[in-house]
Amino acid sequence: MKHIFSIFMALGLIFMTACGQTATSPGGDQAEGDDAAMNSDWAVNVTTEQNGEGEVVVDIEITNQMDEAATLDFTSGQKYELVVVDEEGKEVYRYSNEMMFTMALTSETFEPGETKSYQETLSTDQWSSSTHTIYIEVVAAAVDGEEVENKEQFKAESTIELE
Repeated sequence: MKHIFSIFMALGLIFMTACGQTATSPGGDQAEGDDAAMNSDWAVNVTTEQNGEGEVVVDIEITNQMDEAATLDFTSGQKYELVVVDEEGKEVYRYSNEMMFTMALTSETFEPGETKSYQETLSTDQWSSSTHTIYIEVVAAAVDGEEVENKEQFKAESTIELE
């Protein structure tokens, strides 16, 4: 019983801490192009493609590379942040600015080797230049109840040239 109480207290603390924070700035040490941030436990991959209708389709894949199931814990209904930056480094789009998320602790379990896919379609009407970098960060607060310390493993980026 004490163990369960401790878990709820820890999750409550994470929830209260995250509620007042804004999303982090884009970044990471990824190369240009479709890319995957990988370590021995998780892989995050993002690919981008123009659909010919003034939109960019962003495909996001999160893969559990472990030999056992793992659960990602989130402080809200938001699973990832998506930020688009132009070639001058100016942010032109932030996913969380246009969305509303449940303010509740959520989780998602990944079986060993399982990949879960997400897709966003972004209008390019307000994009001023032809080259843009799209940054993705999975906003998991914990994996199997343990705080995420290596957030770099949950980041990826892709550069796209608009036609």
